[in-house]
Amino acid sequence: MSIYKMFGDVTGGVQNDAASVDVQANGDIVAIHGTIYGDLDADQESLVGEVSFLSTNTFTTNDARGSLFIIGGQYNFTTSGGSNSGMNSGVGGLLIPVNQGERIHMHISATSGVTGDFFVYLYVNDTVSTAQRRR
Repeated sequence: MSIYKMFGDVTGGVQNDAASVDVQANGDIVAIHGTIYGDLDADQESLVGEVSFLSTNTFTTNDARGSLFIIGGQYNFTTSGGSNSGMNSGVGGLLIPVNQGERIHMHISATSGVTGDFFVYLYVNDTVSTAQRRR
């Protein structure tokens, strides 16, 4: 098994391809876990992250077959003054085939004034020796 870690950040706006990883060996994505957090502290502020086979985001696209995972949050206050917010999500029991050399992309979007970070772990069942990943 190989575990791929991705990190990206954003300051207001859309960050396409904030991070990308290349699959090192043929295998299957069996689980994905993501954490996203930011300074959502005013009414209607939002932060969203996506992991995809596509090099640009599909946040508002229906039937986006290249999208693998999405996470996000929004604050709805009557006044400002909230605290930083964090969201965690994961999905297991997957069997998504990936090929050596295939690229996986991370995208992030934040409303104006919001800064945020997005962390993702991809768990890929492949033929890589466990000794090789500890370098």
